[in-house]
Parts: sequence; C-alpha cells; structure tokens
Amino acid sequence: MRNIAAAFEKHLATFGGLDICINSAGIISPIPFHKDQTDGTGSWRLTVNLNLIAIIDCTRLAIKTMQAVQKPGVIINMGSAAGLYPLYGDPIYSGSKGGVVQFTRSLVPYKRQGIRINVLCPEFVERTDMGLKAGYKFVSMMGGFVPMEMVVKVKGQSLQNCYYITEIVLGYIV
Repeated sequence: MRNIAAAFEKHLATFGGLDICINSAGIISPIPFHKDQTDGTGSWRLTVNLNLIAIIDCTRLAIKTMQAVQKPGVIINMGSAAGLYPLYGDPIYSGSKGGVVQFTRSLVPYKRQGIRINVLCPEFVERTDMGLKAGYKFVSMMGGFVPMEMVVKVKGQSLQNCYYITEIVLGYIV
C-alpha cells in the first residue's frame, strides 16, 4: 500500500493533479475453491486482495488526490461479467469482481464533487484463461464469447483523449 500511495503522491507532485485513474487488476484463483485446503494466503486471499482490496485502495487514493486539488476527474474500475453473473468455476474471482461492481456503484455521491466513478464489466473472450475457465456451456447461456477479432480491433486503436475514454465508459456503464 505504501508503494501505491507514494506513486499517487509522485504523480500529484509531477503533474499537479489527476484527471483519470484506471484501476485494472484481476487474477483467477490459483487453486480451485473445492480443492483449496490452505489458509488462503497464496490462493483465494491473494485473489480477493488483488481483485477487490487493491481496487478499493487505489480508488480511495484517486479520490483523495482529486479532492486535494479540487479538480473534477474520472475513475474507471475494472469489474467483470463474472461480477454480474456467478462464475461457478471460480467463486472467489466472481465474488471479488462482484465486490468491485457494488463498491463502485456505492460511490455515486462523489459525482456531486465532480468525480465520476464507473465500472467496466468485460465479458468472456474465447482463447483466454477466463474464457476457458468459464466453459462453453456457461458462456453460451450468457450470450456467447466476445469475438477475439473485436478485442484485437479495439486494442489496436489508440485512445486519442479522455473524451474518447468517456464515450467508451458511457457505452459500458453497469
């Protein structure tokens, strides 16, 4: 946490403010839930700490930074479709991303201060660890995979400015 706080402080000292913060963190549980006989330190606790707690920490620091200079800003937290629907293959991942969704939704009052906070919930992409873990039957029930070609096309486009980011966010608000 100290390293993250130091990064925000350095950013503020260097740039004088924070216009946008994108909190993108996510790992799947390294040990299946039903097989994990540990205390969770290297498995499910790690997943919760990275997927949810790190997002909370960074969001709090971003809000604090934006409030310090009294300048509006945007915070985008990365959730997941697995945070909207249960992911039976990895309930810890699903629960942590569901936490990101509800945490972000609960921050609406910051809009009055000019701080917009949104969550993006990408769906399953074929040929990725999460897509494979979800399984074809489940993904079919949820509407199918997002085609890899669409992901590559979007990834290949450069984001010209924050206005473009805002348009993307508005297209995926949950």
